[in-house]
Amino acid sequence: MDLGISAILALRKPFLWAGRKILAFAGAYTVQPIYQHSHEHYLAVRRWQRRWTEMAPDIEYLLACQSTFSKEDHPEQYILIRNVGTTVVEKINLCVEAKCGILLYQDALTAYGIQPGQPVRLLLPNQPFEELIFQEDSISASYDSRQVFPLNIVRNNKIEIYRGGAHARHPGFNDSTGHWKRWRGRLYNMNAIVEARRDLMLHIASSLCWKYGLVSMEPTTLASQAMRSRQYLRLLGVVAFAIAKCNPVLNTILWAKLLLRRERLVFELDGDMVAATKYVMDKGKSSRPVRVVDLNTQADEP
Repeated sequence: MDLGISAILALRKPFLWAGRKILAFAGAYTVQPIYQHSHEHYLAVRRWQRRWTEMAPDIEYLLACQSTFSKEDHPEQYILIRNVGTTVVEKINLCVEAKCGILLYQDALTAYGIQPGQPVRLLLPNQPFEELIFQEDSISASYDSRQVFPLNIVRNNKIEIYRGGAHARHPGFNDSTGHWKRWRGRLYNMNAIVEARRDLMLHIASSLCWKYGLVSMEPTTLASQAMRSRQYLRLLGVVAFAIAKCNPVLNTILWAKLLLRRERLVFELDGDMVAATKYVMDKGKSSRPVRVVDLNTQADEP
């Protein structure tokens, strides 16, 4: 008897190992692609949210800071400087600064001879990556704030001297409060799946209740509305919605649609996003640049 139990226990580990391998192999072709689609949706939103910002009159910048969630093996962080004026910017000294507690990460940069309408690309070797630090009861970012400010600008034969400091940007709210999941050692953003689940619930509510004049997300309220309006046959739809609203049922419906490829998590621009994109690319958006504190005529060199 003891020998038989020992033999079963000896075979247990190989069976468990084989089971885990089979599940991992199946997950690589079923669950992981959906997680990847959700994460690509998140990255597409981040790319779309990048915008040109006014740093000084007729000079704009666009920060391209990388995240550890990006798929690039050797990502470069950089800033684009754009001259939107009508005269040449002969020289600009600027600083890109990230703050983490009392520690400052600074990149002092210089660009020369920026023609009107011409962007210049400058690398940011000292800036921290946009990382999330997961602890037991909290999520924190790798830096507190980031700002870009000019030090001095030479144009029109004059030197514009600026006071340091500018509008500070903080880590994305969506990064630190979003939905994340680890799968086989990699972190995926799940916001697109959460949004798809919400949209599915709204679609079910609309199909079973709302189009009949029963408007609410609470089954008890919907049932009361059906009773008051004497739409007794609509109570079946209310019951069906109450069942479908339960998380296990709603998740089963959503994942069935995703696994069968009946639904894809793809980032698409709607009309409002297209209009906002055109505005940002054409005009930029001001964040109140720092003011000139001194203006000197440039001395002619001998």
